[in-house]
Amino acid sequence: MYSSKKFVNVLKNVPYRKYSNVATSNKINLIGIIIPVPTPFHENEHQSVDFDKLKKNIDKWETIPITGYCIGSTNGEWPFLSNDEKLQILETIKSSVNSSKLVIAGTTCESTNQSLDLSLAAIDRGADAILLMTPHYFRPQMTQNVIVEHFTKIADSISVPLIVYNNPFATGIDLSLSTIQILADHPNICGIKDADVFKLGAIVERTKDKGFGVLAGSAGYLLPSLLMGCSGGMNGLAAVLGGPLCEMFSLARANQWDKAVEIQKKLLMPDFLLLRELGPSGLKAAMDMLGYFGGSCRKPLLPVDSEIRNRIRQTLQASGYL
Repeated sequence: MYSSKKFVNVLKNVPYRKYSNVATSNKINLIGIIIPVPTPFHENEHQSVDFDKLKKNIDKWETIPITGYCIGSTNGEWPFLSNDEKLQILETIKSSVNSSKLVIAGTTCESTNQSLDLSLAAIDRGADAILLMTPHYFRPQMTQNVIVEHFTKIADSISVPLIVYNNPFATGIDLSLSTIQILADHPNICGIKDADVFKLGAIVERTKDKGFGVLAGSAGYLLPSLLMGCSGGMNGLAAVLGGPLCEMFSLARANQWDKAVEIQKKLLMPDFLLLRELGPSGLKAAMDMLGYFGGSCRKPLLPVDSEIRNRIRQTLQASGYL
């Protein structure tokens, strides 16, 4: 295995481009940790959104030095939310958090017009930025020209910055570096969230000097991503372990790599188990264990069983978080 000491020695020999890619479009700040907000539901037949529990989670998150929040994300179970629910969640968060916090609205729909309509509605309710995935239902027809036109049309038509969300795990479409470069040239496309640790460094390199923020999509490789010049992370794990993530980010910014590596090592197994293996159900189970309100996911997703719940507990205990 690669020891902490060896990893730190490697870091010391790499020309660290500290936050070389920072989004400046409309003065948006993509430096730091952004929480993709999980959605708590009532335990009733309709599984309606539980706004009281959402507010209680927000109260806890507000004690952590995060940069902002994102609603309508993957771990927010966005495919299971109606547009009205997304907008109500957005309004709840916007009215509950410090005005310095960034509030991003995920508005992905399958058509350009639908995405634009939802984006405009979100902006009307206070969204500071829009997060948008690639349409993917007609996957074979999603050529570079189609994708670029889709994002360009929406970015041209909204008054806040747009962040591209490259999520091939969900869409089956992996945006090429050339497509990302084209989108980064647009004055109102301010950044990207990407889940490919091998691609992040190349995105940073090819979009440098564009005021383009690059967000790592996983806490499991956040520290190496920061080393490569990424501006921060939009990590599902931040909903339950936002404190350690923010601490690691601050240590990296201060070049205290030895301490930052130790935190990254402790985050690896929780991130892999909760986000990579189990998804929203696992994340919500961990939230329940650590003082947040997680609860059940919307069907067809089912709660984790007792055996998996024990695995989660053991993993959190082994990492020192429970």
